[in-house]
Amino acid sequence: MPFTKFLIVNLLTLVLLVDSGVAQPLVQKLNATASVDWSRQVILTSGSSSSLPPDSDASQRIAAIERAKAAAVENLFKAIKELPLDAHLKVKQALENKLLSTVHISQVVQKYTIVDTRSMSDMSVEIDVELPLISNLLPLLFPKDTHDKQLIISDEPLCPICLQLWPEGKTVPGDIKLMVPSEGLTANKGTPFTGLIIDVRGLNFKPTLNPTVVNSANEEIYSLSYVDPEVAARLGIVNYHDNLRQALKSGRVGRDPLVVRGVQVTGPLSSNIIISANDAILIHAAAKTRNFLKKCKVIILVG
Repeated sequence: MPFTKFLIVNLLTLVLLVDSGVAQPLVQKLNATASVDWSRQVILTSGSSSSLPPDSDASQRIAAIERAKAAAVENLFKAIKELPLDAHLKVKQALENKLLSTVHISQVVQKYTIVDTRSMSDMSVEIDVELPLISNLLPLLFPKDTHDKQLIISDEPLCPICLQLWPEGKTVPGDIKLMVPSEGLTANKGTPFTGLIIDVRGLNFKPTLNPTVVNSANEEIYSLSYVDPEVAARLGIVNYHDNLRQALKSGRVGRDPLVVRGVQVTGPLSSNIIISANDAILIHAAAKTRNFLKKCKVIILVG
């Protein structure tokens, strides 16, 4: 029978729920004219035209709009180069290393959406555009030979109270049932966990399009290799929040997520998350019961 982790998950969730206030968009500046909103995973930028004479006609105003649009697209191309792809590379470095092609990035940039057009007092035009990253850029990162990465499932029994490895040779009291990760892990009432929340608040984690979660032995616990590419292209590998209540309300991780705490952030761009060995075991044991990792039902809590 799967081990039901009653008390520990509930206590951890209560501790993390000491979390008030309204969540703010997770906005990161990319350069002087652009930013990325990680809560929506979109790049935002703008472009403007030069001013027009007061007596300008309709054709001149249309031309001004086109110039502003062209400036916005140029700014978007510059901005996307500054976007962090993972803990090691920005887009511009991936281009330099031939991991991405300029042609592909140019095609991605053309999928922008105009969100606002303004006529200014000097008769110039400003245009705001945004570019969704999940459906447009993330698919370029999928490995060509996709295959399901196997969960790391341990048969070594754990203490059901502290979730540490049970000492070899130690007698098990009659009223204790050891947890065996290979049998799976369920939530209260024996139901499967519906998703995963990783809390990295206070660890200086920097959001990225392709974060990686590893255990203390540097084994991948969650990454692009664990997901269904079709699902990831719709939802993204993870969702980012800075407020636990809002994360739980979002629906991304369902009604009963497993909540764990990151212990360290690594990588040149501070986007690799290290979790404890025990939490890594619990995540994959829970995913064995219902594979929420494959369906990208993962939230990273930042701030």
